[in-house]
Amino acid sequence: MQAPSRAVFQWVQELLAETGTSLSELDCIAFGAGPGSFTGVRVAVALAQGLGYATGLPLCPVSTLAALAAGAMRDSVADAAACCLDARLGEVYFGAYRRDPEQGVVALADDILLKPEDVSLPDTGAFLAVGAGWGTYPEITARLESRILGYATDCLPSAADVARLARPRFRHGSLVSSAAARPNYLRERVASRRDAD
Repeated sequence: MQAPSRAVFQWVQELLAETGTSLSELDCIAFGAGPGSFTGVRVAVALAQGLGYATGLPLCPVSTLAALAAGAMRDSVADAAACCLDARLGEVYFGAYRRDPEQGVVALADDILLKPEDVSLPDTGAFLAVGAGWGTYPEITARLESRILGYATDCLPSAADVARLARPRFRHGSLVSSAAARPNYLRERVASRRDAD
C-alpha cells in the first residue's frame, strides 16, 4: 500500500494532468486551514507548504467552515449559514457566515470551539444550519430552531469551494508565505490521541 503522503502528491499530479495545467501556471495555492480533523488539517497545510516551497508560490488559507458555508449557500436561497461540525470531546467547531457577492462569504464572527450548550447565533436574521454537528448535538437544534430556515447537515466542505473563496482573497492580497502557513486547529490540546481524529 502506498504511503499517504506519496498518494496525495500523486493525486495532485493526476488533477493537474486531468485539467491540462502545470504548477508553473498557478498564481497561488489555496488550502483548507481548518478547523477540522487534526490529521486532515495537518496534511492540507503540509501539502500546501511543500508545493509552496517547491514552486515559490504564495499560499491562501481558507477556513473549512467558510468553504462549508459557501457550498451550502450555493444550493440554497439562504443569505446566511451557521456551520457546526463535531469537534469530538463534547465540543463543536462553529462559524456563522453571510453571503457576499464579491468574496463569496463573509464571517459574522471568528470560527470558534464551543460546548454545544454555548452555541449561539448572531443577534439578527435566520440561518441555514450546515454541517453534521447539528445532527450530532440535537440539543443545539432544539434551542435555536426558531432561527433556522433549513438544514444541510450532510454537506461537506469541498476543495472546489476552497478554490472559489481563494480567488477574491488572492486579488486582495490575503496571502501567506509557506513558512507562515499555520493550521487553524482552534483546540491546542486533546485528551487522547484516539479521540483527536
